[in-house]
Amino acid sequence: MLRLARLMLPAPDELHLNTLTLDTDSKLVTLEIAATQALLVCPGCAVPSSRIHSHYDRTLADLAWAELRVCLRLQVRKCFRRNSACAQRIFAERLPEVAAPWARRTQRLAEQQRALGLALGGVPAARLSSDLDCPASRDTMLRLVRATPTAAAPTPRYLGVDDWALRKGRTYGSIIIDLERSVVIDRPPS
Repeated sequence: MLRLARLMLPAPDELHLNTLTLDTDSKLVTLEIAATQALLVCPGCAVPSSRIHSHYDRTLADLAWAELRVCLRLQVRKCFRRNSACAQRIFAERLPEVAAPWARRTQRLAEQQRALGLALGGVPAARLSSDLDCPASRDTMLRLVRATPTAAAPTPRYLGVDDWALRKGRTYGSIIIDLERSVVIDRPPS
């Protein structure tokens, strides 16, 4: 069972499974894991450090296993900086493949919920996410959608300028349009 659970971790090469607890009443699997990075790099100056300051636990929600919700209790190390020019004295190890800094969910759960939010919108995505045993509110779904980076638009070849009046004789405006794609590029200030 532990071997299978190790394979289902978000980043099995960077994490070590210590214990697995199954609560059948609440249908919750709790995995206590620790990061196994050999080299801890300061996010401010990118200088590696090996001087451990302390440990702390992060609690992360992860993708459900069948009908079981999954909770990861991740033990993260804090280190002293080695670079005296860096403003940050102490830093926590980062696991970008597992979770973003200060996040309460794993990257793969956030991606699943973002996809649901993009496909369905706020309330339906929250309802389906709850049915998939990864509950999130409609506001969370919309926040994940808004945080999705937009693709860089190609440089337009043909531009058009259109003038319009919001209140005739009082408020006028202009917009710049990409004529090939029929997309508004900018609305300069009046």
